[in-house]
Amino acid sequence: MRRSPTALPVPRRTVLLRILLLLAPAAAGLVAWGWWSGIAALRETRSELHRLLERRTALENANRELQRQLAGVRHDREARARAAREVLQVAGPDEVVVVLPSPTPGVMQ
Repeated sequence: MRRSPTALPVPRRTVLLRILLLLAPAAAGLVAWGWWSGIAALRETRSELHRLLERRTALENANRELQRQLAGVRHDREARARAAREVLQVAGPDEVVVVLPSPTPGVMQ
């Protein structure tokens, strides 16, 4: 028996090629999406690294300033006395304390 020309079986290679052509755009889309997500994550990580490095620099500068102040207090007796008076909020024998009243809200001067 002879088959009609329209009923010819489709070769297996043709079926696989059609499936591949249908799945290729989806696979390419997934690859592109993953790549873009990776780029976005890399950009965010670099931004965070930059912020952390700036903060580290600021903290190192603050530490240097505090070490300088501490060295001054350790070696200078007058600096120690002044620091103690500031912490305890007291005046020294040669100091005059001026207390200003706090401004009243709503009153224009």
